[in-house]
Amino acid sequence: MLDAVQNRDAAGEPYITSAPANSFLFEVGRVPGRVMIGLMIDPWNGDRTDPAIAEAVNDTARHLEGLGYHVSLATPDIGVSWEALVQASATIWAATTLEPATLACVRYGRHAWATDYAAALPSRAVGAWLERFDVLLTPTLPHRAPAIGTYAQGSESMSGLEWTDRVFRHSPFTPPFNVAGGTAMSVPLASDPATGLPIGLQFAAGFAREDRLLRLAGQLEQSRPWSRRRPRVWEGNPM
Repeated sequence: MLDAVQNRDAAGEPYITSAPANSFLFEVGRVPGRVMIGLMIDPWNGDRTDPAIAEAVNDTARHLEGLGYHVSLATPDIGVSWEALVQASATIWAATTLEPATLACVRYGRHAWATDYAAALPSRAVGAWLERFDVLLTPTLPHRAPAIGTYAQGSESMSGLEWTDRVFRHSPFTPPFNVAGGTAMSVPLASDPATGLPIGLQFAAGFAREDRLLRLAGQLEQSRPWSRRRPRVWEGNPM
């Protein structure tokens, strides 16, 4: 799919990235080579990752070491406080207004000041950190999968900042790479021991380094396949 939607003619495009040297599909089968991997378990906002998720991350790190990679603990500096990142994102999202929560961001954005600059700083800090490591391994989410509907409860009465804070607390590992413009992927390498639902592991790399991530994903899928894993309750389960 990535090969099909890749547009090598960037003329007139509002957003562009570096064109890949090879087909994305070709990269999946290539050996990743020597890769330095940083390991981060708890998010930047000071919360603690669920023990089951943390164990899945540590287990993945051990698996990577078994494949010959060097893995070491790391906490990238995102350049600003977590609160500043949340406030900046609330202001940016205020430009698109569709749902009640997004409209609340508009009201917040009208009274915010100097946050565009704060929003730009993380890209520099994360980019500098990725010069020391090739890939950062984190949980995709710090908590187990919530029940359907939990995420949206009460959102219609929240302010724009409150809603943005909820979004970032739900998925604190992914926003810095969205803001910084880096590449990242979520790989279902583990399963929740209580429910069998997949646990995602996020691998993040530098700008336009999809090739490195796809090589790693291809190797992981071969060494630890997940296609036949099923949660206890799923559509094809004859209960």
